[in-house]
Amino acid sequence: MELRLNAWRSFRGIARASRTLAATQALHWAEHQRRVEAHQAWCVRIAEHVGASVIDGPRITVAIGTDLGLCGPLNARVADTLRCEAFLPDELRIVVGERLATELRDDPSFEQALGLSVPSSFEAVESTAAEVGLLSGVDPTKTRLRIVVTSSVEPDGAPRTSVWNAAPRPEPALPYRNLAALTPQQGLREEAAALLWHARLCCALTRAATSEAEARWRAMSRAHDAADRKIGEQEREVRKLRQESITQEMLEVRQVRAR
Repeated sequence: MELRLNAWRSFRGIARASRTLAATQALHWAEHQRRVEAHQAWCVRIAEHVGASVIDGPRITVAIGTDLGLCGPLNARVADTLRCEAFLPDELRIVVGERLATELRDDPSFEQALGLSVPSSFEAVESTAAEVGLLSGVDPTKTRLRIVVTSSVEPDGAPRTSVWNAAPRPEPALPYRNLAALTPQQGLREEAAALLWHARLCCALTRAATSEAEARWRAMSRAHDAADRKIGEQEREVRKLRQESITQEMLEVRQVRAR
């Protein structure tokens, strides 16, 4: 019983360390997410001002998963969301994450999908977003971008997936600053559209990383609490057995003396 109790205490220590690490990573990615969302809002303003918005045209789908464990059925949820979406015959599909690609291996719609690794830092996020643009090789002013991403986490730790077909429009209070000085030239439209593409991908990748870290934090919090409860039960059982053993020894000593 004491060996089992020590094993539970070791597990609780691991869960506590993993929970602390996941919480730190969630805060780290949340700060990057806040800044990228602000940058995306400005990119939307610029694109609208120069007329770089895409109304209709070919479409590219980017699905973002995770290659880290202890985050619940995140890849499965993203894969289920993808299976519910309709795809165009010539639509390019890009999958971020080897585990997500494995989850979609038996799906005929993703047999020819391009695969990328999950970025582990903000610098890698920017590189991955640029790589998506290079792999697609399309004109951002004429192509729609659809992103399937884990946007948030339920209180019980279950991931919630979303399909982003466009960047959210900024709040009206966001000032225009010097946008009036920009003239809607064709070259500027292409640059604004490419900048918005990059911002949307960075926003999705940072949101996915934040959600993944929060999912691991919730999973480790549940594991830590479960270990605490189990340790309490084990300690009570050990105390009970120890007391019974002491009582038995006292009775045996008393019997020996009585003889």
